[in-house]
Amino acid sequence: MKRNQLLTSTALIVIFSSGFGPSHAADLTYLEVSSPESAFGDKPAVSAVNAKIATAFGVLDEDFISILSGSVTAPLAHRYGVQLDAMGALRDGDEVSGGVGAHLFWRNPDFGLVGLYGSFNHVEWGEDEDIGNVAIEAEYYFDSVTISGLVGAEFGDSDGLLAGSTLSFYPIDDLRLYAGYRHQLDKSYGVAGFEVLPEFAGLSNVSFYADGMIDEDGDYGVFAGVRLYLGSDKSLKARHREDDPIESTLPPNLLQYSASGVAPPEV
Repeated sequence: MKRNQLLTSTALIVIFSSGFGPSHAADLTYLEVSSPESAFGDKPAVSAVNAKIATAFGVLDEDFISILSGSVTAPLAHRYGVQLDAMGALRDGDEVSGGVGAHLFWRNPDFGLVGLYGSFNHVEWGEDEDIGNVAIEAEYYFDSVTISGLVGAEFGDSDGLLAGSTLSFYPIDDLRLYAGYRHQLDKSYGVAGFEVLPEFAGLSNVSFYADGMIDEDGDYGVFAGVRLYLGSDKSLKARHREDDPIESTLPPNLLQYSASGVAPPEV
């Protein structure tokens, strides 16, 4: 009897071991790789503290505009980050506007971003106005394409719907082409532009960009500028997904320059 029990136990051990041998290890590996965290990667929301400074010049209808803007982005936790923005704009050499903005977001650089956005702006273009924005923003990353969106409200001397969507395409990692739609100040706008990060004089952190827009009444604006990135050396697409978000989902245009939400009144 004992001999039979021993043989039976040995057989069960052999069967059990063979069933949980290399094939089972492969199954465990598959389960591990298939977990959400592994499938999306484990990169932090913000790779490290980083910043950017930009200057741009252009025309808003027949008025000359110059703009200086900057942002600082920092990690708060592994999956969370914060970005602070500031900007100033000058129209025809003497009319000033300025604003500050902030973003609090969750991000997985291999998947996308969801966050809260707010800004306050003082505008002295024609009349003194104070305008605030609050919104929910999101980005989805898919290979060479980023889909961005924002919806919220503006308040203060101008109130109403704030909304926008953008489709960004990276034909190469250092070139971004985008087109999108905005609704702000009770008007709808079409926007488009590009940003390129070339090897320039041995530098890999200086980009050149241009933005254009036209609203439903035919008012237009065109800008071109230079942006300096302060942080680790990486491609433009990686900077947008691992460092600072893409201009807070609304690309830098007449209404949302550098994500600060500056919205000039009718001009």
